[in-house]
Amino acid sequence: MIEKHAIARNFIYNSIFKVFQLATPIITVPYVARVLGSDGIGIYAFTGAVMAYFSIFAALGVGQYGNRSIAYVRDDIEERSRIFFEIFSLKLISSLIALTAYIIFILNFGGDYKILYFIQILAFLGVVLDVNWFYAGLEDFKKIVTRDISIRIISIILIFTLVKTKEDIVIYVFILSASFFVC
Repeated sequence: MIEKHAIARNFIYNSIFKVFQLATPIITVPYVARVLGSDGIGIYAFTGAVMAYFSIFAALGVGQYGNRSIAYVRDDIEERSRIFFEIFSLKLISSLIALTAYIIFILNFGGDYKILYFIQILAFLGVVLDVNWFYAGLEDFKKIVTRDISIRIISIILIFTLVKTKEDIVIYVFILSASFFVC
């Protein structure tokens, strides 16, 4: 049974996480819109949306299912390990299929944006390797929130220091994709 302090602590961590998640675009979007322009923002949004469709298939709803499954057996280390590896293996298989389809898409329909699609494979791999569902099932929100906020701060700093002209869209896409990969 979860103690009251743990519930309150997890609530606070999740609240901080959500506020920071909402604040990040408020900080970066005006700058990026001015530097990259509407064309740059549109290109990133379009290529990112295409990648997101493939990553949705790769994820297969593992987040919610994995979180719940781990929470049920969190005190049984052997069972928890077995469930983790079963769920993660299933996700790897679906991700391999989705990644293959994504690469086929890039090679056939990538057009002028092939390099951006290929860079966004980093973000795709971030979805594949994401195990936040495991930590959420263990109710270890401190680890999730601390890592995410640290990476977002680094990303914000990199965006403001490295993205200076419209031609820096590749750098911008790389920074965001790498941050998703590391998260």
